[in-house]
Amino acid sequence: MLCELNPLLNFNTTTEVDLLDINLINAKDVTAPYDKLLVHKRDMTSTLKENYQDDILIRVLEERKGEEAYAREVVLVTKEAGLCVEYGAIEIYLNAVSEKVSAVILEGKIPLGEILNKHQVDYRSCPSQFFHLSADAKIASALGVDEATELFGRCNQLTRDSGEAIANIVEIVRP
Repeated sequence: MLCELNPLLNFNTTTEVDLLDINLINAKDVTAPYDKLLVHKRDMTSTLKENYQDDILIRVLEERKGEEAYAREVVLVTKEAGLCVEYGAIEIYLNAVSEKVSAVILEGKIPLGEILNKHQVDYRSCPSQFFHLSADAKIASALGVDEATELFGRCNQLTRDSGEAIANIVEIVRP
């Protein structure tokens, strides 16, 4: 499980003790309305856009560019209402996409799913794990909820048809 949560752990969002508050669950145990936001094989940007009937913007909280991956901690926000709808941590493998797509990703203005769709990058969304947790101070602040609010999320990997990883993502949606 730790490996799948690496994008989240890389930003020190949680401590080893807090990991005890992350409970793995089966997809069938993700309750409504979280199930329609998390239990699917689509990109989260399109799913949130459809659910909230609003364009989705990105707010980058922190970013790091390493040799292997570009990592960022983000909040996805509805354009019109300004509602924070997802907290996420992501590792993006820029060598898996074109230089043009990489440049747009590094601008940090558009969510990854929208970029991949707009640039017609073929990819698969492969959710591997679902969980619920109590919001820590950082996640609560990012989503505008109280600490200890029960939240649901998933670990997801975007891959090329060949199986090459594009991104590893931890996605946590607001209540």
